[in-house]
Amino acid sequence: MRNLILIPAVLLFIFSGSPKHSFEKQRLGIAYDFQKEPFVHSDSIPQSCITQSEAESILGQSARLSEKSSTMKETILQCKCTYTAISEDAKTRKTGKLYYMFEKYKDESSARKVFTDILTQNLRGASLDILQVTGCESFSHTDSLNFYLILARKGNKMLRFKVNRLTSKTSPDAMIKVAKSIISSL
Repeated sequence: MRNLILIPAVLLFIFSGSPKHSFEKQRLGIAYDFQKEPFVHSDSIPQSCITQSEAESILGQSARLSEKSSTMKETILQCKCTYTAISEDAKTRKTGKLYYMFEKYKDESSARKVFTDILTQNLRGASLDILQVTGCESFSHTDSLNFYLILARKGNKMLRFKVNRLTSKTSPDAMIKVAKSIISSL
């Protein structure tokens, strides 16, 4: 019986309009125009954020979720999360940060154009490798000192991984493994 009461309350909330203050929007973890866009919440999208254990395997140490958001920008759904290492790496004296973004474009050609533009910009970089992942386009890029980046596109969806402040514990192999796992689920 309690479920019957909850469903109308949820529907009333979803269709009653937008929260009136930005604080309410922020508290709900949403950032978009309720009048123009459908209800979107990052928790409803499996690829919206990586798990803490995945982030810790990439950073090579304990980490905390320091940001998680979802937005609708024109026709692009963006879900982002950031994990920050709990402590500074004694060897490099850096604290690693892992940025992850899942994007869903209105169509495949839009996603392909963005991917191609980013790939072209990074071709000038020192170390760019095309990753072999079945059914998608992907590459990794690093300067071997400060950052490691993976960008992957499958259909109208794109994933971005970036570690800033590489430490002696950062694992590019773990990042590739996580990226391939998520790509296969798209």
